[in-house]
Amino acid sequence: MTDDEDDPIAVFVSERAPGWEWQAFSTDRETPETVYYGRVRSPLTRGDWEWGTFSESDLESVGAQEVDDR
Repeated sequence: MTDDEDDPIAVFVSERAPGWEWQAFSTDRETPETVYYGRVRSPLTRGDWEWGTFSESDLESVGAQEVDDR
């Protein structure tokens, strides 16, 4: 999957974590909580995307909310 290949199924941002954005491209619902496969960019990645997984509890821990403007 490339950066421009697909539109994310969900985008999350947090006011408590300015400059962070999570984009989900698929979910694993066979786990006890929803785990997303996607990418994240932040000040720590210098604005570049890093691919991996993140969970609902990861997003909740930073107060991330899903946004509609993708």
